[in-house]
Amino acid sequence: MSVPRLLLLTRTPPGSGSVGEIILRDLSLQYPRDSLSCFVIESPNFGQAAPELAWLPIVYASRQSRSGCGIPAPYVREIGNFLKHQYSRKINGRKLVREVVAFGRAQGVEIVWANLNHPAVIYIAERVAAELGADLVTMVWDAPERFHLPRHMDGWSAHLMLGDFASALRTSKRCAVISEEMQDEYHTQFGVDTVILRHGLSQEIRQPPATSLVTEDQLILGFAGSLHAEREWQALLEALGSTKWRIAGRTIRIRWMSSKLSLATDTPVNVEFLGWRPVQEVVDLLSQVDVLYLPYPSDPAYSRRLRLSFPTRLTTYLATGRPIFYQGPANLAPARFLREYPAGVCCHSLDAEDIIAALTRFTKNDGSYEQMTATTQLAIDREFTLQVFRQRFAHFLGVNESDLIPAPQYGKQVGRAEELG
Repeated sequence: MSVPRLLLLTRTPPGSGSVGEIILRDLSLQYPRDSLSCFVIESPNFGQAAPELAWLPIVYASRQSRSGCGIPAPYVREIGNFLKHQYSRKINGRKLVREVVAFGRAQGVEIVWANLNHPAVIYIAERVAAELGADLVTMVWDAPERFHLPRHMDGWSAHLMLGDFASALRTSKRCAVISEEMQDEYHTQFGVDTVILRHGLSQEIRQPPATSLVTEDQLILGFAGSLHAEREWQALLEALGSTKWRIAGRTIRIRWMSSKLSLATDTPVNVEFLGWRPVQEVVDLLSQVDVLYLPYPSDPAYSRRLRLSFPTRLTTYLATGRPIFYQGPANLAPARFLREYPAGVCCHSLDAEDIIAALTRFTKNDGSYEQMTATTQLAIDREFTLQVFRQRFAHFLGVNESDLIPAPQYGKQVGRAEELG
């Protein structure tokens, strides 16, 4: 029996330029070639499909459908923004629907797979599926609230976008989500069948679990990715400064990999700044440290979005076989994950004494360090293997796992360290 003909509807193509593109690439490589097509709402200059997908029928939205109304907001910013977003939502959105439906009919599409990573995709997903008479399955990596600020979206436009989002999920046969919190909330709120779909790790990238600290006189912390938790990072610096960067008789050192380093201190620090690195190199370098630093902001303005998100860097951290030092609120996904899989230590405070006490736990010679590193492997085996990735993708689409195909480049990790969210 042949699999349903599938249309991937997305802002960016399955490619190699970002974490999101890589995940789409590795999913697309598993679906039978004659049954998958793709419609991208951004221009081809924004992102290119991966060379491995040269066979994929792919169409980019026309310039007319992508363009905005050109209305600035010079005098009454709220009204100007409202007009701009509603023109884009209604006029350009309807043009996009017509383009996607024409392409989908030519491809004989039976399932629309909508990656809800852009307001335009959120608006058109349900409408496209309805006009094609196709089932709708949706994918959510970030709560739609994250689109408000970067797009200067006025309150009413944001309200309408969230309404489109709710309608799309209620219509979906299934929704792939990134975290347990998102799974619980979306199933309860929208009644949609949800499946957690996080990127699988190639066996080649995994490092063996550490059995002890690297040296007898240091505790080395490692960090990779973008820093979104300035308060937490500053609290860590102040806590370490208060002990002159020594804990339990060990000198503290931090290895930092990102495109930039934020430092504001009037005391000596011990930070090794390595700039951005490819993900494979990040894993190799982090496997040479003792503890991996995972800060998460406690800013109430972002509490809902953060609560539903899941940091991609946590997957990469686990691959190193080193324990995690999580510094952030107790009600967010990383804290919940580390409660289920105690592969590290959590600190939910900005107080220096609490931070030092949490870090000291990694120096205990009581077997707890080995237990934490062993748990990193358990977490990967249960949540992040390529097999789990494949099984959950099949469930998401409503096909048998045996209907999917092997993918030669499946699970390959590329990209920049700062893309690790």
